[in-house]
Amino acid sequence: MAGLSLAGCLGRQGDDVLVVERSPRLREGGYMIDFFGPGLDVAERLGLLPRLAASHDPVDRLVFAHAAGRVRVSVRYDVLRRRLFRDRHFNFLRADLEGVLWA
Repeated sequence: MAGLSLAGCLGRQGDDVLVVERSPRLREGGYMIDFFGPGLDVAERLGLLPRLAASHDPVDRLVFAHAAGRVRVSVRYDVLRRRLFRDRHFNFLRADLEGVLWA
């Protein structure tokens, strides 16, 4: 992610950039990323926020449970996102971030 971000920044400055990647193609799927804070700030400065926002895949609730499965705390994600993150929090797959950076 850092290499693709740097390549994008250098390319915008007019530098010739060659990205060398071991993988023969972009990955698919991957794990879910909670994207907020400094990473979101950088994406915004790079003009990537609209595309990342389009990849947002919100969850219904965050549930914290005991090891036996009994629910301790359950919070609606939309409420948590609005109140804690002021709507500056996104969930998407790692491959979504990679695809936006690559494009």
